[in-house]
Amino acid sequence: MPELLEDCPRCGAQRTTFDVKSLNVRKSDHQSLQPVIETFTVCRACGRSTVFNLQPRTVDATALFVQRPAELANKNVNSLVRVNGYVNIGDVGATPAPAHLPDEVRQSFEEGAKCHALNCPNAAGAMLRLCLDLASKQMLTIVPAAAQQPNAQQRKDLAPRLNWLIDNHYLQETCMTWFTASGTMGTSLRIKGPSRPTSLRR
Repeated sequence: MPELLEDCPRCGAQRTTFDVKSLNVRKSDHQSLQPVIETFTVCRACGRSTVFNLQPRTVDATALFVQRPAELANKNVNSLVRVNGYVNIGDVGATPAPAHLPDEVRQSFEEGAKCHALNCPNAAGAMLRLCLDLASKQMLTIVPAAAQQPNAQQRKDLAPRLNWLIDNHYLQETCMTWFTASGTMGTSLRIKGPSRPTSLRR
């Protein structure tokens, strides 16, 4: 059977060998051309199982896993794949990110969705508010040069920026309810600017 060299999340052994018992090839959640390979593995140090997410490094590696998996027997697969974490409770019930999101916003959304699945609402609110902060900053880049421009505070702080985008019809007024609710959650230090709901106009 194939082998994988990786740190064990179950016993903490570093760079230990896992026996790869089975493979499940599925489509990527994002726009990558390479699929995700879920591997059911057993740690030789502790005998406990882990499902790793593997990403093929090349098109040839993808073909090997998808079309000729028998050729992987008794081989170490580390040279063929990247280990992109492992399946854990954060993957259960997590809302997938919309396909059109830029990578930076998508990463924050996925982290927030996992926090929500783990019943950690404050952490989820912080990350989803970060999505709002990143996305609203990107919206400023579509403002025509000849149009009215936001001032320095509106560019810097989330609440004034959202109010400006609504006042200038780049966002709908109906978004305000959600924006106000987001101000009560996620006072993460990763977010610049006021986070209290009173900072958003009602």
